[in-house]
Amino acid sequence: MVYRKRSTMEICVEPPDIVTAIVPLDIPEGKIVEKVKSRAGWIVQQLADFRLVEHRPINRELVNGESFMYLGRNYTLQISD
Repeated sequence: MVYRKRSTMEICVEPPDIVTAIVPLDIPEGKIVEKVKSRAGWIVQQLADFRLVEHRPINRELVNGESFMYLGRNYTLQISD
């Protein structure tokens, strides 16, 4: 769980199998557990979907001409002085 100054609760599922609850500072733990349990089906589905896709971190070098994908488009890094 990550406590932050916010008014809503958020549940994040990230590859390969990381589940994080980002919650307001003043929320009781019982409400957090209740919310996570209510979203259990969705969490399990997300984790199953991630297992279908091979997760490999991409090692990038910050050199001129390196290619990066951003919002579905490919961009080439141009370093200038």
